[in-house]
Amino acid sequence: MYVAAIATATDPGSTTPGQQLDDAVDEEPYDPHEKADLTEAERTDLAARCILERPPAGKYVVWFRLSPGYFRKDPCVTHGDITFYEAQSLASALTDHDRTREAFDVVPDELLTDEIRDLQRSGNVDDHTGFEYAPGLVYVRVTVHDVERHRAVETARMHLDTVLAVVGVHEHMWKVLGGHLFFDDSPWNPFGARWGLKEPLPEPVFYQNDHFATDLGDMTANGHVMTADIALALQPPLRLLSALTDGLADAETVVMAAVRAIEHSNTWIAPTGGLHWNAFIDDYLLDEYTLTAFAKRVVIDVFAAADQYRPDHTPGATTPAELEAIRQDVIMDGWGTRIDSLKTPAHVAALRRIYADHWLVRRLAETDDILSSGAALSAAFDDERRRINARVKRLTRSRNAAIHGGPLSDAACGTIAEFAKRLARQALTTTIWAIATGRQAGTHATVRRDEHRQRILKLTQGGDLANFFRLTP
Repeated sequence: MYVAAIATATDPGSTTPGQQLDDAVDEEPYDPHEKADLTEAERTDLAARCILERPPAGKYVVWFRLSPGYFRKDPCVTHGDITFYEAQSLASALTDHDRTREAFDVVPDELLTDEIRDLQRSGNVDDHTGFEYAPGLVYVRVTVHDVERHRAVETARMHLDTVLAVVGVHEHMWKVLGGHLFFDDSPWNPFGARWGLKEPLPEPVFYQNDHFATDLGDMTANGHVMTADIALALQPPLRLLSALTDGLADAETVVMAAVRAIEHSNTWIAPTGGLHWNAFIDDYLLDEYTLTAFAKRVVIDVFAAADQYRPDHTPGATTPAELEAIRQDVIMDGWGTRIDSLKTPAHVAALRRIYADHWLVRRLAETDDILSSGAALSAAFDDERRRINARVKRLTRSRNAAIHGGPLSDAACGTIAEFAKRLARQALTTTIWAIATGRQAGTHATVRRDEHRQRILKLTQGGDLANFFRLTP
């Protein structure tokens, strides 16, 4: 057997040579876990080109449903690349292709298929499938151009939402329902006219996650009772927390809400009415953020290995006795599945050994190496701080751009939105708990900051790993 040449390199030496014409095909079984025969430089080059390569852009049609909405005269209204169709007119017209072409100025050619026509005639149309003959229901067709396939639906929805917002709709009307139809240039459409749910299913309730009564009892037992005066004092930070967590649709909005929360926290916590932006973040937020990130990593890795996965899922495989013993040690008895964080670091090395032939071993090995010594922890903390500082710089640039009226980068905001939210929640939580427990916000924040610094120092000097979670003597 022979194959033609395959060469993907864009410049000489950037990848290994492809097979040349008349080269014999390697008939050895393919091993997906086998390392590629590439040098470090070649792997770096390949990764960079994969990241920078823009996916092909094209033209796509996306359909949405709205309700309730009504038309005065014509069965459809067109605004550029968006056409709104009265549901009853469209549903009946789709039973006959010629009638559809005559009825509408913008003909929905992608719907003129035998499959959809037969479905409309069958009587099997419902909330999830086909086009309903229902009063007050509106179908909208949005065409997007020069957009990557994976961004077509969000671009179409953004366009539709913008038109609705600018033109203005009556309260509780022209609401976009769930589900959509997606069409590209391909004549093959495996999903047909299947929309999905109009409204999302209610979120399931797991009683195991309900710890309000326990936490409230603990707070009361510790002598912290929130009076009406304390509740009033908590309103400003609670409003900022609500703005940070409720219904934020895009990364830019998240970043701006986080910046506002951090700025307010600076005035409440730092001395003399606030520090410089960078100084406040560095002095009061980053030590706790860094330590918490490492502590969560240890807990998540151990929980995954002890409770979520098994090293061998083949039929008839049994759980190793050592793994079951670890699970019994770290999983706490009581309501739901809770893990004893303080016990997790001691089991990382054993779990690394138990999961030696499982994909989880890579993360366990990295965590085990970090915990191996104070020097290793110190190096890991330094690396993490460098990564965090880079994100802080990105967040600072977005903040400065907003202050001075400059444009914000969607791409930059997207890379730091979750980081900014976590940092802001941390700052607000410090203020909220200071007020709730009757302490001065600045004093409470300083005590927390100093405690986290002491815990990091103990860890990097080879001290007790329990300092990930609490300060040890």
